[in-house]
Formats: sequence, structure tokens, C-alpha cells
Amino acid sequence: MSERKVKSISLGKWSIVVQYRVEEGGIDISEIRIAPLYPFEAEMLSTELGMAWSYDEKNRQVTLVPRRARPLSEEELKTLLKALIASMSLIVPGLVRELSLERLREKLLEKGWVVHLSPRRLRSRKRVRVRGVDGYAELDVTATDAGYSEVLITLSLLPPDVSTATACRSILVKKGWRVLTAFPVLKAVKALGECINSELPPLLDKELGELKG
Repeated sequence: MSERKVKSISLGKWSIVVQYRVEEGGIDISEIRIAPLYPFEAEMLSTELGMAWSYDEKNRQVTLVPRRARPLSEEELKTLLKALIASMSLIVPGLVRELSLERLREKLLEKGWVVHLSPRRLRSRKRVRVRGVDGYAELDVTATDAGYSEVLITLSLLPPDVSTATACRSILVKKGWRVLTAFPVLKAVKALGECINSELPPLLDKELGELKG
């Protein structure tokens, strides 16, 4: 029996919504909705990707329907979305900047991070508190494909005693962190994998926010 799902992607002021079904043979995409786009951008995008399309002028939304005879694997879906975003970057003015590390730097600065940026790498640090224990989070972002980066978070805390360190360690492990040392400095890392740059700030808020307690 198939399961219907929806995947939403935020690219600044642009959004992508993918509706699909998960079946035994893989993933069957029903449609992809993108907004806001102008009609000529929608037509260029559908031509670039080889998809059927329709346009909602009121909402400036294009609906793409892939012409595929077979379901996709998870990896093929990821490749398709990368191709879609790469094509949008070539067609839609302003999207390249929105997906850039420079734009990510600006967003992180607004949220209190200290940031160092080089051409294909961003490193950042911010003070954090986990269950009342002070420390800092370090962010390592390495650009991969257009608009995408590999992301690693390192957490360093200074628990006052072994009991507190043990409690913090337990919380981090439950949240998917790999704890390297527990006391006197509790150090843990979490690889977020390949992320879309524009979606990283809210993802960081979620990852660190759920540790506060």
C-alpha cells in the first residue's frame, strides 16, 4: 500500500513543495509546485527539466509533473531536486545570492554567530547553554553543489561536575550526537550531512533549541 508524503523546501522567498507516494518499487512523484515565478521563468524551467507544466497566475505558482515511467530511489529524488534548484538558480534572478555562503553568513550574524567566511567554507561559533551548562557551538560548512553544503556541528560544554556531565551526555546521545569526551570538557559532534544553505539557520535553531530543556 502506498503512502502519500509532502516535502517542502524553503529557498528564501521561493518555495518548492513536492507531493509524492512511497511505494514498494520506490518514490512516485505526483507533482512539484514552485512559487513565486513569472510565466517565462516557469516555461524555461519546465523546458530545462523536460516536465509537463501548468501555471497559476494569481499565486505565481508553477506546477511541474515529471514524465517518468518508473518510481525513483531516494538518491534519484535527491539528484532530481538538486537539478531543479540548479536550474532555478540559472533562471530566477536573486536565487544564486539567496543560496550563497555569503547570504548564510548574513543570516548567522543576525542570530548572534561569529562567522569566518572563505570562498567555499564557512566556520562559525556561538555561545550556548545545554540544560544550564554553558559552552559554545562551532559550525563547519563546506560548499558542495550549487546551494548545498556539508554541515558539521561541534558542541563544547563545561559541566561543573561528573554527575552533570553524565546527565548532559545522556541527553546528547538521545538526540543523535556523538560524544567524544564527557569531563572536564564535554565535547560532542553531529553531522547534519548535505543541507540546502537557505534552510540551515532554522535547522540550527531546531538542533540547538531542543537541547536547552
